Amino acid sequence: MRRAFAILAAMAALAGAQDPPKKAKHFWVGATSGTSVKFKFTEEGGRTGVEEYLVKETTDDQFAFYRTLTVGESIAEQKEIAEFHADRCVHCAPASKPAGEETLKIGDKEYKCQVYKWTSTVQPIREVRTWIAEGVAWPVKSDWKMAAKGAHTSWQAVSVSEEIEAGGKKYACVKVEGTDQFGSGVNIKFTMWFSPEVPGGVVKAAVEGKQFGKDIKATRVLESVETPK
Repeated sequence: MRRAFAILAAMAALAGAQDPPKKAKHFWVGATSGTSVKFKFTEEGGRTGVEEYLVKETTDDQFAFYRTLTVGESIAEQKEIAEFHADRCVHCAPASKPAGEETLKIGDKEYKCQVYKWTSTVQPIREVRTWIAEGVAWPVKSDWKMAAKGAHTSWQAVSVSEEIEAGGKKYACVKVEGTDQFGSGVNIKFTMWFSPEVPGGVVKAAVEGKQFGKDIKATRVLESVETPK
């Protein structure tokens, strides 16, 4: 299960806004220091818990936060500071370059997209292609090629305005569906809902599939957003 949500967390952390990469702002950028974003996760079998992101600081090109995972009454995992810079964001970084145009059909509407490509010879993620449609608050398609043999992640939007209620509020979300594969050991299908109204962008995530011989099924839903007064 840890890999399944690690992939979802990585994509949420790396995905940028809908503007061209050199102008894009990550959805964590601009969050007020002290902002708390909490998610409730539920796994098949009954295990539940809370994942909290507490913003330490943000600037125009970087952000830092504390992440705490609580299962029951116990802290299962706690990272002191997770920090990401804009120059490491595969969608926002200047290293992302235009790689053509393509029209995608989402629902009953066609969207003209600019495709961007990011490559690396040293990172675990070796190539990312991202499709950005004008007026859509999240990339509508992304394809990730990894350094590890047989590792591949991809997703595409199936709706650009699906309403989701979470944390006592309704959000108009971009809904994406995709797959995560890692050789013969991991084969996961996932669905994610994104909204620029939420720090970090994620409103809900769901995963289902097999991970090293085990069946997995889990959801992660926004529980609350609290900003300091």
